[in-house]
Amino acid sequence: MKTIISILLDKLEVSYTPVYLQKLTEKCNQAQTLSDITLLLAYYKVESLAVQIGREELSEIPLPALVLASQKDENGKTHNDYSILEEVRENEVALINVKAEKEIIQIEDFEKSWTGYTLLLDKNENAAESNYLAHKKAEKKQSIFDSVKTIIQVLVGISFLFLIGKSFSETSTNNVKSIFEISFYVLHSVGFIISAILLSGEIFKENVIFKKACKALGKSSCADTNTTEKSKIESLKKWFTFSELGIYYFFGAFLFLVISKFQNDFLAFMLQSLFSVLGIFAVITSLYYQKFILKKWCSLCVSVMAVLFIESVLGGMYLFISQNDLAEITISPLLSPFAIAIFSFLLPVFVWNILKPILTKYNSYKNEMKNLHSFKYDFEVFKTLLYQSKRIDVSEVPTHFVEGNTASDENPVSLVVISRPTCPPCISAKKDLQKLRENFGSYFKMTTCHLTANQTSEDYKQISELLSKLPTSYSEVEKEHIISHHYAWINQQEISFTPAFILNGYLLPEKYTVSDLNYFMVHLANEMEEEIQINQEELVS
Repeated sequence: MKTIISILLDKLEVSYTPVYLQKLTEKCNQAQTLSDITLLLAYYKVESLAVQIGREELSEIPLPALVLASQKDENGKTHNDYSILEEVRENEVALINVKAEKEIIQIEDFEKSWTGYTLLLDKNENAAESNYLAHKKAEKKQSIFDSVKTIIQVLVGISFLFLIGKSFSETSTNNVKSIFEISFYVLHSVGFIISAILLSGEIFKENVIFKKACKALGKSSCADTNTTEKSKIESLKKWFTFSELGIYYFFGAFLFLVISKFQNDFLAFMLQSLFSVLGIFAVITSLYYQKFILKKWCSLCVSVMAVLFIESVLGGMYLFISQNDLAEITISPLLSPFAIAIFSFLLPVFVWNILKPILTKYNSYKNEMKNLHSFKYDFEVFKTLLYQSKRIDVSEVPTHFVEGNTASDENPVSLVVISRPTCPPCISAKKDLQKLRENFGSYFKMTTCHLTANQTSEDYKQISELLSKLPTSYSEVEKEHIISHHYAWINQQEISFTPAFILNGYLLPEKYTVSDLNYFMVHLANEMEEEIQINQEELVS
């Protein structure tokens, strides 16, 4: 599914893979704010700057640009929507919306919803997804795997239906009744799946499958309808919701038919038909609630009601064509099917009441972790914790191992790494640093300072080998002096653990790792640039 970011990358002709873009979007808080989008675009080497401008500046900004609009929906809720500003004319603007549709609207109408917040874009000549070819190859493999999996699932489904049909055709003397019986199996399965999706949206508020299914079935208010207290049966609202009732009925009915195959399946289908006919009251009740009480329509709920309605019609028809057999039924043979029905319908109730508190607790824990994640990766929070950390003077740090942006006139973010070659956490951090350089190498300068205890240690030998690989040639005496210099500087800063990271002169807080810097590097670079501009303006004045 296309997003405004993928449409923007297409517009900028930046190579990307949807799967990796989705992963990055999740990392960047679903790209909800301009700050999130700035970070996300930085992964693709697209520089961006968020500004707030007025109508008079629109014709002066580089295009395309991302604009933020604020609108109210039919329920009165305010939603922020992003569009791509493609062209600015004298009295109108050309926008590309989230559906990749081009819209030409009057500039006065545009101003009514436009917040003024605009993201200016500057595409790097090397703009592309990191490891794009590898990601593209993996995506093709996954696509082939998904296709094969879908084919297998379809074949299994067809085979299952074929076996059921064959079983009924062999055991039933009436082929018309067999068609009804198969229809009940299929409808119960469809009803259960839709009810399960509906219930997943009730338990897991941010369920992607629920949202996609709701949108796929047309414009509706599934989330609002499903979560409001009015969606519960008023007299029994402490016991179950409509979605839970759907699960109980469809699963129980399917199980009832399966078990009854080993008993008197004729009587079982008679009972099933009776249950289905009675289901028409649930259809009427649900439609009444949505129309007159909730005053909103839920497409998934209506779909469940459609399945129930079809079952009611089929059940009535089944009873009608079997009316001659009904006259011969006595009470005693019905006891066994009734017992099976009670068991079949109570089993899902029992199982769900065990699973529900577990899933609810898990969802609550997941939401708490998400909130903590958002709090942890809030730049202002990170900056506050960083500036509360230990201050370290890095003006005299040894500069034998320097990587990243070494241009002195660009004033990049400073990152000093204290490491030991044989330290396992240091080896792991080295991989994270490599990824950080791949994503934001132009934003920071990394200086590595190596810690070793004595000349006989393995660390000393490996550091000596690293010095031998540098462009500058060093004698053994010079190497010894350099390694001692590194050790003395680290010891002077009273750093006794590795790896340690010093960011812009502050020790990285314990709650953060080097991989977390992927979230903040763009913000840090922008902040440093702003500070430099302010200092220059103060010097001029």
